[in-house]
Amino acid sequence: MNDTDGTWKTVPWNQRKFHRKAKKQCNHVAVNQECYISAKPVQFHLNQISCKVKELCGSTFCAEFLAALHNAFGNERHVKEIVCYALGTPTESKSSAYQLAMLAIIRQFLADIDKLSTMCEIKEFMEYFSKSFLRKKDVVLENVKCSLFDPVFTMQDRKLINDLSMDVLKENEEGRREATDETLFYMIHSDKWITNNLLWKNWSTENLNNLLVVGNSFMSIYERTPSSYLKADYKYLYLVNELDLYSEIQLPVYKYKEDTFNDTSVLWFPAKKLILAEAELRKSYQENCPTYSE
Repeated sequence: MNDTDGTWKTVPWNQRKFHRKAKKQCNHVAVNQECYISAKPVQFHLNQISCKVKELCGSTFCAEFLAALHNAFGNERHVKEIVCYALGTPTESKSSAYQLAMLAIIRQFLADIDKLSTMCEIKEFMEYFSKSFLRKKDVVLENVKCSLFDPVFTMQDRKLINDLSMDVLKENEEGRREATDETLFYMIHSDKWITNNLLWKNWSTENLNNLLVVGNSFMSIYERTPSSYLKADYKYLYLVNELDLYSEIQLPVYKYKEDTFNDTSVLWFPAKKLILAEAELRKSYQENCPTYSE
């Protein structure tokens, strides 16, 4: 990925863990015992997201992130929906705000992925998007629906998300979302039980093949966690590794906010691997949703 590599042919592009930290008492107005909203207007938070979009779009981190998505999905994938879990509260957490800014970039990138085949084109896309973000409503966004849920969302978070032309899910799915079409699940730092629920809900060759994930590195989970523990408490997360069902590209760390995208990967489930394990998939499926002791 050398910027000065003369072999690139430039074609102009045109056309958590949950963040459950205690809320600070300053700059807040109490609405009731359970709901607080930031005293700052939504436009302030939109401006903050816009600044983070520009910052990310000017980084090699973002270029490598988008290149990993392209390598994983390429022109063979046509994502129609992004579902985001465990974002945290972007009006209160800088890490959450950075993750929301990156989500906005990814959404437009996936809408235009067919036009972007080289690193130079990806960088031109980043430059264009950083300048046009929030200045116009690109109709391309309608091609990629984006829905989010986190139980910690405040009223201001919901307003911010809606103003970014994204939706807040009405119910807490706890990861139990069926991927009937190709769907990207953006779940950075989410808990293992959410990932396990997602895998359980999509435990078939067709649905797993529709499943694309930007989240915690599976390789890191397997390196850090005893397999006996995973097998007992997170059966489907265990089986994904045991049956060799997934492929992974580990993403770089954003050096200016190292705790925001650390230990994050792009993960997908290739059809060839799923077909080989089809009998095991059917045999290992259990109808009842997993339960957890924690």
